[in-house]
Amino acid sequence: MAKLVNMNGMLNKAVAGHYAVAHININNLEWIKGALAAAQSTNTPIILGVSEGAAKYMCGFKNIVGMVHEVMDFMKVTVPVALHLDHGSYDGAMNALAAGFSSVMFDGSHEAFADNLKKVQEVIAAANKVGASVEAEVIKNGRGKKIKVFHYRPKKKSRKTQGHRQAYTLVEVKKING
Repeated sequence: MAKLVNMNGMLNKAVAGHYAVAHININNLEWIKGALAAAQSTNTPIILGVSEGAAKYMCGFKNIVGMVHEVMDFMKVTVPVALHLDHGSYDGAMNALAAGFSSVMFDGSHEAFADNLKKVQEVIAAANKVGASVEAEVIKNGRGKKIKVFHYRPKKKSRKTQGHRQAYTLVEVKKING
């Protein structure tokens, strides 16, 4: 059976070799076949991307993994192929990893930071167990709640109250090398 690879080695070689790796979203068997045929004919690695919506349309993550393996075997694909869940939920990422995806991108931008961090750590742990790569992303830049700062100058007997909002960046892990 043809083996899927995680994106780490593939992308590190691309950076060292000064070339790009295509990320092609797949939605059915024909897209899988076309993308793999193009990669094989040009002898270039490829990332097959799947959204959760496409996974539902294609009857689930296990079915997608099976189709990709079967097409790779049938077409005798020898180039590196990564199967990537793109912008998946926590459940989607965990299910994709369990089904055999070689890479996931967990998007927890709608989660509270503490929940997001906990889920990212769980996805990373699950990915490490199966040798998959993980991506996450910066959620937002913003400013915190207003804090009142009080200044008193005893020599001048003056007071000054000023507001301050601390800037922050909320970050999700973008990539973990496994």
